[in-house]
Amino acid sequence: MQGMRRSRSWAQEQVVYFVACFNRPVRKLRLALNDTIRTRMSKAERKNIKAVFDFERWDGDSSLLIKVGISAVDWAGARKNLHTELPDWDFEQTKAAARKAWNR
Repeated sequence: MQGMRRSRSWAQEQVVYFVACFNRPVRKLRLALNDTIRTRMSKAERKNIKAVFDFERWDGDSSLLIKVGISAVDWAGARKNLHTELPDWDFEQTKAAARKAWNR
């Protein structure tokens, strides 16, 4: 899944691109605008926008894992950052590497 957010805060035109991966297939993606799920929306503008994900039935033995990469340039950069910084699904290994980098 990929998307972007455009806002105005410290920068006049601030854009953040993101790419998200899940460890289980997404069956359906919908958007909610002002807390109302819209069935035929593929993009939204304004405030209070949420993504609603439906997944296949789950046996409860494993956690739902999500990885997200971001970029201020484009989706390709977000995808590259995701795969470079989070190459696998091992949360404990990622946490240990981040702690090591921080302490350096």
